[in-house]
Amino acid sequence: MKVISIEEEYEHYGVIVKVRESRKVGYVPLCDVEVLNKKDSNYRHVREYVVWFANQ
Repeated sequence: MKVISIEEEYEHYGVIVKVRESRKVGYVPLCDVEVLNKKDSNYRHVREYVVWFANQ
């Protein structure tokens, strides 16, 4: 799954991102996204958001 863009923010779901997997496009909360490769430059940023959102 690849994040294409940041779409909106909702009170209960947080930041919503537009994603693509193969030919399918959809929307998921960023707090439900996990970067699997710990060496990826986005790993730390996404992980920090997920932890922050969970502790609200």
